[in-house]
Amino acid sequence: MELVGRRWTTVGRAAADVAIAAVGFVLVHAVEAAWSSAPGVSQNAPALGVLPHDVAERLVWIAVALAVGSARRWCTAGTYSSSSARSAVL
Repeated sequence: MELVGRRWTTVGRAAADVAIAAVGFVLVHAVEAAWSSAPGVSQNAPALGVLPHDVAERLVWIAVALAVGSARRWCTAGTYSSSSARSAVL
């Protein structure tokens, strides 16, 4: 099953995808930094309390996100194979 585009056939294609992800990561962090330092933007203390603060916490968030995404994909592997199942879920 292909999500978007073709499967990796060379190391170069894999490296390109990793590079695109890295650029996206940097852009998201740059926008977050610019937004949080913008004048008039208030900090939401309850939300900040649950967000990761250091590298270790971010790595845990990444691991949990990967585990949840993988588990959901494995659990629903055959669910969307027929049109009746697709319409029942959607």
